[in-house]
Amino acid sequence: MTKNQEVMHLAVTAGEILIRNGGEISRVESTMRHIIEAYDIRHYNVYVLANGIFATMENRNSGGTPYVLIRDVNMGIVNLERIAAVNQLSREICRFHYPPELAMEKMQDCEQLQTHSLLEKSIATGLGCASFTLLLGGRPWDSLAAFFFGGILQLLLYYFRTRSSVSYT
Repeated sequence: MTKNQEVMHLAVTAGEILIRNGGEISRVESTMRHIIEAYDIRHYNVYVLANGIFATMENRNSGGTPYVLIRDVNMGIVNLERIAAVNQLSREICRFHYPPELAMEKMQDCEQLQTHSLLEKSIATGLGCASFTLLLGGRPWDSLAAFFFGGILQLLLYYFRTRSSVSYT
């Protein structure tokens, strides 16, 4: 695989991570363009949809034969930490010009970032519900009930998400 092809794989992988974790389409395209242009590739096209990425590059070394990458991407659960990590890495790629192999390793690290535990999510959901109850004029007992039911709701959402026949990841 040529260096330019490695760069295209890197950019498409970044786009795939962004889409899968809830990144907006314009941000995905912009991030991919920044990564590709950081390696001085000028003859390329990137087209991103909500469920797929199309990327082409003119391969001048092989007589102008285009190199094409297409990825079908299913949106998963929104994970802003992964989106932020990929965006930070794309800035570092533009600034420090990492070799494509090193950048791909770092990109895979971004994809493997761990999310918060179910307990942490349940507590945070309960706190959010309790806070809004107080903010909207509820009494302390109402807030306590909202904390309890918010935590239970998060557990139920997790249960149904894992039992669903529809894939979210």
